[in-house]
Amino acid sequence: MRLEVESHVISKTKILLTFIEKIKNMETESRKFLNALRTYVYGDLDKFREVYIEAERKEASRRKNTSAKTSSMADTEVVTTSTTTAITTTPSIPANFDFSTQIEFRSTIPHALAVLSAIDVLGFLIGNEEGAGGTGKNIKVFLEQHVQDEQQLNLLVFIFRHGMSHSFFPKERLSISAHSSFESLDLFLVDTNGWITLNVNKLINIFKNKFDEIFMNEDIALQIEQQYKKLISDDRKKLEFYRINLMEIASKLSKIPAY
Repeated sequence: MRLEVESHVISKTKILLTFIEKIKNMETESRKFLNALRTYVYGDLDKFREVYIEAERKEASRRKNTSAKTSSMADTEVVTTSTTTAITTTPSIPANFDFSTQIEFRSTIPHALAVLSAIDVLGFLIGNEEGAGGTGKNIKVFLEQHVQDEQQLNLLVFIFRHGMSHSFFPKERLSISAHSSFESLDLFLVDTNGWITLNVNKLINIFKNKFDEIFMNEDIALQIEQQYKKLISDDRKKLEFYRINLMEIASKLSKIPAY
């Protein structure tokens, strides 16, 4: 079974590489944008994986040390009234903001927001909205084949995405988590206290699979180009509306020093 999965991954990678070579000659602005988006987001997500894998290693080491210490105390029958800090077994934001346990930070919220931001713009590009401001609609267009429960879609958009965008944490003090063992689990999980948790590993898997489909689908290239032109036009209208003169602003700024 493992060999079949690895073979499938290798085959998919070869197809992607062949397609990337093919579209290098397609110099449309939307294609350049998709290529840049895919390159940067996937690169950041690779770094994110390194971060949470290292956090998991530290957590496992701490659990091992605590277990050994507890075993040693039992063997020597030492009795003490001091308390030992509990080990965080799930890498989530604690319910009710209880940070009494040691935390291995993973940069989970910034990376979840990066994925949701990419989902937002991709949903607009494959949709038919006139303006790019409909974040909820864009996310639902992107995820409609993968998350068919309307309540869960609304939960993702209005509680998690909007909460993290505007107040850093999900609304209603719900939880968000990233752990390598969660990759095959559902998008939403419930912790031991009954709190709903967004499984960022699953969100990333859904995002990458769908993005790969979009990236290789030549049939929607024209639609994406048309939607991308709307996106650029909308941006320029906002510059005019808010009287933002980029050249004027740039002329007053210091240059980035050489490094």
